Amino acid sequence: MGISFGFGFGVLKNRVSGGPPANDFLNDLYDAFEFDEASGTVVNKVTTDRNATKINTPTQSASGGVTGGHIDFPTAIQYLTYGDTTTHKFMHYGTDGTDMLWSMEFWLKFPTTPGDLDTQHGIFSNVSTTTQAGVIWKYTDISGSGNSRALELQILRASSGTRVIIGDVQNIYPNDTNWNQVILTYDQSLASNNAKIYVNGSLAGNITKSGLAGGNANSQGTQEIGNLFGTSLGLITKMDMFRIWKTRIITSDEATALYNSGSGVAYSNFG
Repeated sequence: MGISFGFGFGVLKNRVSGGPPANDFLNDLYDAFEFDEASGTVVNKVTTDRNATKINTPTQSASGGVTGGHIDFPTAIQYLTYGDTTTHKFMHYGTDGTDMLWSMEFWLKFPTTPGDLDTQHGIFSNVSTTTQAGVIWKYTDISGSGNSRALELQILRASSGTRVIIGDVQNIYPNDTNWNQVILTYDQSLASNNAKIYVNGSLAGNITKSGLAGGNANSQGTQEIGNLFGTSLGLITKMDMFRIWKTRIITSDEATALYNSGSGVAYSNFG
């Protein structure tokens, strides 16, 4: 059994075994879907008020994931929804240094090599078709050649489709069918490199904002995991450990710790 030594701060812990040294990842954790349920409700470990609703019945499994269970989106019309118009407004609007300051982690396992998808697929989206405000985070093959394997971020500001940020980093998602970790961080207050993308614990690229401020409008009624809003361009993949931190930027060292040499860190080992 691993032994933990607290240092009195409630933040730093040293696990002799059973997990890597890590900051308390419970701090500022806003959403945590571990996908360990064999069936039934998809539970948000942070608050049951934001449990997820299954659309077109994605497949649940209590095993086969990185640290436990996982969820499977076998077709492009299966995905999850949760939250409401205001629960995630901080992702696209607010005061620099307080809002528009967040991190997201998830793990994916494609059924075929992802470089063969030749299209775009939503990972997370909440843009309102009415206000045009919100976030789009997707996997895309821009060239259509099957070789781009790009991750693209857009933050829309509810003003004629203008964007706070739009950009992608190509050829960064591994062209394999293994479990792979992706972490996205966003800090609107920075002059450049506002979005940082980590793949399997290492920094893979940056995206810089347009210079426009976020728009003060609500996003759509729910957040969608595994779909591109208003479309049937869902991500055909298995997913594990989807998490969002509010007002916290996951650092390079923390990204490496969460990757944990490919073993991940279960929610039960946070803190």
